[in-house]
Amino acid sequence: MAISQKQKLANKKNARKGGVKTAAGKEISKYNALKHGLRARDMVWPGKEDPADFEALLQELMTHYQPLGITEKILVEEIAAACWRRGRFYRFETGLFIARQNALEDKFYNERDWQGRQVNTCEEALKEEIAAAEENTQYWKKNRDDLTRIHKVGASLEEIFPWEENWIELQGRVDDSLAQKGMDHELSPPELRQALNDLLGWSDGQIWKMLIALCKEKVARYKKQMAQLKAALQKEEQFNRLRLQIMSELAYVPLKEELERLGRFQTMIDKQFYRALHELERQQRIRLGDRVPPPLALDMHMSTDNH
Repeated sequence: MAISQKQKLANKKNARKGGVKTAAGKEISKYNALKHGLRARDMVWPGKEDPADFEALLQELMTHYQPLGITEKILVEEIAAACWRRGRFYRFETGLFIARQNALEDKFYNERDWQGRQVNTCEEALKEEIAAAEENTQYWKKNRDDLTRIHKVGASLEEIFPWEENWIELQGRVDDSLAQKGMDHELSPPELRQALNDLLGWSDGQIWKMLIALCKEKVARYKKQMAQLKAALQKEEQFNRLRLQIMSELAYVPLKEELERLGRFQTMIDKQFYRALHELERQQRIRLGDRVPPPLALDMHMSTDNH
């Protein structure tokens, strides 16, 4: 892109000012050339780690060690790389334990016997039963309220003949009495009303009251069932939490192969960190005029040969 004459003159004017003047400004700007140094784009996992975090770590180490020359700067970068990998190591270690714990929980809640039944828990089954009991409670509450309202406005029994479920409940209540009168088969709502009137001497008003009372009984029965199920669920959850707690504790003990893998990774990081740190200290002491012996190279050989 072409630069205008006006911009060129402005650039020359700014250049003559000599750049940053203050001590604070110089402290900030002296590492400008190191932006994304140390293979920052290679060190940071795309989408998993933030390059700005690595850059902040590097700048903090540069400020702390005050390196001069390319060698010292490279050594500080090596220290930064080791510190970054150490953080990654701890995340890896934590992630390993979380993955093991999740796997144990999945196995615990999904393990089934040869008949396909859950082995360790019935939490889900209890929750489904509680939901069904709640649904039935609400259903019969609405039935009770609707019947009460319809009865109060003087409706006839004929208007609620389509409410078959209520009439089935009513016949179940009077089956024995009707059987004694020779009526032992299923009746339609009109037939049941006629039988109650003729064989048991019930008035329509008594039938209304019984239909409403049966709704109230159903509500009370499902409420009691729901309370029992919730108590059973709480007991089951407490039992499962205790078992999972024990399993979780065991999950934090690495397997042999995991322990060896973690150990190798940590050893590599520690070697990189201390090697760079010691060499940086050595280079800075040399720069300051100290007499520093050269580093020792030690070769070790092991043999089980007795000869």
